[in-house]
Amino acid sequence: MAQASMITGEGAEEIVEELGISHSIIHEHEEFAETFIKVLYALGIFSILGLYFQIKKHSKTSLASYIVLLTSVVSVILSTLVGTSGGEIRHTEIRKNASQTIETENSFDHEVEE
Repeated sequence: MAQASMITGEGAEEIVEELGISHSIIHEHEEFAETFIKVLYALGIFSILGLYFQIKKHSKTSLASYIVLLTSVVSVILSTLVGTSGGEIRHTEIRKNASQTIETENSFDHEVEE
């Protein structure tokens, strides 16, 4: 599923760049997504190893469980960052500098009314 998101994201990147959306915002989202997919792959590998250790009643089963838990927490944090940065591409009101943008738009509207 993550790989499908990466593939469709590449196509979407070309479209939004043509719409005049800042390359830095797109790049930030892409970087988060690339890190996220690597963590998901690692989580899959650690989970399979943990399952194997559990079946074999290996002494490292507990350690594997903690590694899976830690990797899961990191993946949740990264998924939030990927989702938020993706939302910032389309929804300018949630960007970090949104208040400046809104103030600029409001002052422009006020000038037009006068």
